[in-house]
Amino acid sequence: MDVLSSVVGMSGQSWASLFTCAAFYFMIAICVAQTFYPLFMIINMWLRRANIFYHYFHKVDEKSLRHGGELVAKVLQSHGVEHIFTLSGGHIAPILTA
Repeated sequence: MDVLSSVVGMSGQSWASLFTCAAFYFMIAICVAQTFYPLFMIINMWLRRANIFYHYFHKVDEKSLRHGGELVAKVLQSHGVEHIFTLSGGHIAPILTA
């Protein structure tokens, strides 16, 4: 009996049987994950529809006097952007006027 076998606790087992045992449990874990995957996706869909993550983690500073267009313009200016080529419209107007 070598030292590694005594440390691992393999008394009489071969490395091949240990590998096949580990591979068996790995395959069982894969099968279980695939079995419950649709359930996880349904729960994920419900959480996204309920906007739970946005409600608790994306807070808006209601005391801020700046709007999103000003914030985007400041970031572009801080990165040295001098020219922006875009189509104008209501969705981009706050950035262009800032």
